[in-house]
Amino acid sequence: MTVVRESVHTGLVSETVSISEATTRLSQLVDLAAEGEEVIIARGGEPVARIVPIHPPAKKRQLGLMRGRIWISEHFDDPLPEFEEDRELD
Repeated sequence: MTVVRESVHTGLVSETVSISEATTRLSQLVDLAAEGEEVIIARGGEPVARIVPIHPPAKKRQLGLMRGRIWISEHFDDPLPEFEEDRELD
């Protein structure tokens, strides 16, 4: 049994297959996942597993891109006025 539908949450096209069909078509199902589809494997009509695409890792961030554009005030760590009262109690 094969059922094909688009996921409302992820927007991925999903295909539901039985365990025996998944065993027979595993290579093809992995190729579908690599192309962006979601494959759901069902036992007795109930979903039990999912094959999903792995997204490539995010690009490595480059440090210092905002250097000179962002600054932190000298008084950044100073206590806020509304907490001065609590500080006096210490």
